[in-house]
Amino acid sequence: MLNLLPERLDRILLLGAHCDDIPIGAGGMLLELCRAYPGVQVTALVLTGAGSLREEEERAALAAFTP
Repeated sequence: MLNLLPERLDRILLLGAHCDDIPIGAGGMLLELCRAYPGVQVTALVLTGAGSLREEEERAALAAFTP
């Protein structure tokens, strides 16, 4: 089977247009990458929802996916 994971991964940058785009669209991949590369730095930018309940939900979801 072809291995698509890189040998080394230092950083991951995520961009979401709306709240929930990252956890729903990439949550499984993000969780798998964080498990495969302990200590990887994850940065996320979500373009909507600042200052709302959605922001808190997004932060909680990202914390759960990036142990």
